[in-house]
Amino acid sequence: MGAAASVVTKGQCQALCGDLFDESEWDKQAVDGVVSRDKLTTVLSTLTDAFLTHDWGSDGGTHTKVSVVNHLLQARVGGPNAEDNCQLEFNYAARRKTASRMIPVLIDPTPALKNPASWNGEVGFVLGGHLYLDLSGAFDDDHLLASKVDELVAKIVSIGGTPLARRFAPESPSDAKEQAKYVPLPPIVATLQAAPVLSVPTVSLASLTKEDVGLLLNALACSKFSAAFLENEVTGEVLCGAASVEEIKELGMPLAAKARVLFDKIAEFKASGVPSTLLLRDKTRLSTGVTSTPSTIAEVKTTDLSGSNVASTAKSFEDITMALLPPEWVAVIKYKLEVNGVNTLSKHTLSWFDSSCSVSAANGLFSDGNYAAELKGTASSRAMRLQAMGGRLDKNAFLLRFRMKPMAGGVTPLAAGRFPWFTIDITTDMRLALSCNQGKDVFFVKMDDSKYMDAITVDKGFELHIPTDVNQSLRDTEHNQLYLFRPDTHQGLFHGHLRNIEMYSTLPASRKLPRITDADDPDRHRLRLTHRDALVEGLTLAFHYPNMAVDAVDIVTGRAMTLPGGSFIHSSLGAYFDGNYYDDTELDRNLVVAGKLGATFSRNKFAVAITMAPLAACCVFCMGSYYRWFGLTVTNTMEVKVTFNNQRVGLVVRQEREMVRLSRERWHDVVVVVDGLSVTVLIDGNRMDELSLPQDFTYTAPPDADNDMFLVNYSCSGCFHGFMREFAMWKLS
Repeated sequence: MGAAASVVTKGQCQALCGDLFDESEWDKQAVDGVVSRDKLTTVLSTLTDAFLTHDWGSDGGTHTKVSVVNHLLQARVGGPNAEDNCQLEFNYAARRKTASRMIPVLIDPTPALKNPASWNGEVGFVLGGHLYLDLSGAFDDDHLLASKVDELVAKIVSIGGTPLARRFAPESPSDAKEQAKYVPLPPIVATLQAAPVLSVPTVSLASLTKEDVGLLLNALACSKFSAAFLENEVTGEVLCGAASVEEIKELGMPLAAKARVLFDKIAEFKASGVPSTLLLRDKTRLSTGVTSTPSTIAEVKTTDLSGSNVASTAKSFEDITMALLPPEWVAVIKYKLEVNGVNTLSKHTLSWFDSSCSVSAANGLFSDGNYAAELKGTASSRAMRLQAMGGRLDKNAFLLRFRMKPMAGGVTPLAAGRFPWFTIDITTDMRLALSCNQGKDVFFVKMDDSKYMDAITVDKGFELHIPTDVNQSLRDTEHNQLYLFRPDTHQGLFHGHLRNIEMYSTLPASRKLPRITDADDPDRHRLRLTHRDALVEGLTLAFHYPNMAVDAVDIVTGRAMTLPGGSFIHSSLGAYFDGNYYDDTELDRNLVVAGKLGATFSRNKFAVAITMAPLAACCVFCMGSYYRWFGLTVTNTMEVKVTFNNQRVGLVVRQEREMVRLSRERWHDVVVVVDGLSVTVLIDGNRMDELSLPQDFTYTAPPDADNDMFLVNYSCSGCFHGFMREFAMWKLS
């Protein structure tokens, strides 16, 4: 036994190293088809399955911060530290690994860098469209930094699989002592969190039936290959015998990238077992209305939420989440609800009614459910509701997780949307129910396939994780906000404790794009620009975003427009705006500011031009945040309206006395020129009927005030919804 345990075969080495296995290195080190564990340990200590590279920052502390992050990563993952050669490392990663296997981490506190559109050179080109992890404000807070690094490690593991240092488990105590020479041990905190009694239940990979393998593929985002594996009768034992990525492909997974991911997972499962949470079957559905078919998986784990046990269950809570969470999904909101109501991902703070609610580290957010009267008051407009998520949330693909301790039944702890398209309900007999589409589709969560879950008691809480696919008729970005009550009825106010409310979803840029039916004709567009240039002759550019398919940078001032979290830059369609970022602008008034024209700007004559593909009714742009003295709106019937003085004056655009309507999902060039009381409008190169302001018209805004251009109207919460390729404004010299 001792001799057998002291060597490793080629197949075992491939399973350990995954795509880092090197055939030539094996041939060099192997003797009679095996390598000693000592030699393999030495080789592993020189391999790198992840490396940290960095771009230059604006201050001299960049290298110091990189070093801090590097040492924290090594402490968690284990492994050596290579020499600094960042340019070569970045170029190698970009070309050989692609951006899908790179994680942007912001450590420079420069405010402009929080907008990826401002990233220059190859870094911006490769990573500008990816969501980054922000560590820039964490270096003075050890606890926050540790939390952020844990999040970074989770992202690394989700891409690369189990770190090499952990794949090579020693066979005996003596092996462990020898391995310690090469592999740093994890910190004591990590060892305590990994206590066996708290781990997620696992099953042996070899014991899986072919049906279990199908469920496993579904959980690993490989569902399209389940049928082929089932047809080929691939069991867990067959997976255990797969010695290479090529063999995985032969089993029925021809996509190399997916096969490589599965091969890495197999190595992990062979070493530590398959988490039972990956083998869950869909729960039986009980419909009470329209027969749409959302597929909902809920994992419920009972646990005592009192005292120190809250902290001790954190590991299993995280394990279950990581098992269910697709690696490409990102966090949208995170409310700890332990000391305050802060969303740790933004500046938003949840407010509540002090007469009925309180928050503490021991009990989370407690509500006695007696605030119905307060909800009717004017002070309730923002209370008991989390930050609106807009386009950051995909209704068709999200994971919601939270902890709660209900003290009574017949309540709704969480509801999504003003007219809820999704709710979490506790029935009067203390069952958990998930309701979709305002209660038309109801799902009762069960403990197994034969018993409804009815074991929630006043001294027991439960942890809930819900990845869901919701069929609904709402606009994708509409009503994406969580309430801690039912906003439509104010009935069933929650009585109990809530904490750790988090939502995860897909990246906006990864979702299915609308089909813009009228591809932009370059010749026709140039002709329209000729007409535009004739109208603005004699004026000076105030700002100009000439190519928003590349960036959102004003070439006049060099200033980058700060985009909302639901926006992204598309390489051919331009900048996308989700139409529901108003709440974000209330938290950050620097969002979607296109231009700052200053006190000397003259309203006697100016012009605005935009190339856009609207997706719905929206506010296109607005001058001024307080007076809103000039703007352009696309109405519900897609008519174009030029507005003045906070919409008190509205001029509907017509051509030959017929109202003009834009087409959704088509490109349009719109030019508006204001010259005294005359308003000239060009749409797609065609001159519209001349518009005139009333003879007694005057601007309500003082001449030297409120001269900023926004892509939001602060009076009506209007936001632009669509794609934008070019945006410019001209003024008198």
